[in-house]
Parts: sequence; C-alpha cells; structure tokens
Amino acid sequence: MDWFIKKGETVEENKPKRLEYWHDPLCSTGVPSKITAPVYVHSDVHNSGAPELKTNEVVELVRVTADLRRIPTHNFPTTFGKDGLLYYDLKFEIEITYYSAYTKYELIYDGKNYGPVSAEYV
Repeated sequence: MDWFIKKGETVEENKPKRLEYWHDPLCSTGVPSKITAPVYVHSDVHNSGAPELKTNEVVELVRVTADLRRIPTHNFPTTFGKDGLLYYDLKFEIEITYYSAYTKYELIYDGKNYGPVSAEYV
C-alpha cells in the first residue's frame, strides 16, 4: 500500500500528492468510461506505523470516481493476461491537494492532468 500522508507529518496546503492505481478491465466488455478507486486511512491505534498490506485497521475513507471519456481511447494500452484474454492496462494517478476548506482530487493519466474526479466520503 502507498500512503500520501504518514502519522506525524505536516499536511501542507496547496501541495499536491499523488497515489498510483492500476485498472485492468477485459477489452471484451468495451472501453471503460469510468474508474472507481478507494483512498484508505489507517487508524494506527497501536503506533505500529503504516502497513504495507491491508489490515483490519485500514478502512476506506473516500471513493473517487474518474470519468475516462476525457482521455482519447487510442491511448489505452492493452495486454494479454495469463488466461489468454485481452485486457486494458490502465495505470493512473489520483492527485490529492488539501486546502483549508476542502480537498481536491484530480485524475492524472500518462503524465497529463484530466481534471477533477468525484469524491464520496464513506
């Protein structure tokens, strides 16, 4: 797991941080029009530090949904899985920027910012 803020760190306003994600839908289901991804929080009640794998203390904080229709589909790479089926191989980032009154989430694909994504706190 990757963490963009660690316990004890100062949260800087207007300084974006990025989380990496990967999505691999089957090509046979069609070109994906959106991606939904979780952002997790770790309560760290035992001061054990941030885990590398998901544990019972890791819970979903927010679910972000990015509209992929803004990205030209010819940019979507494909790869064959071990099952012999063709998959999209979508590596993307969610850029998170904190401000005093809100948090901004944006989609980054192939190094380019494709604008805001919706965020649902759970």
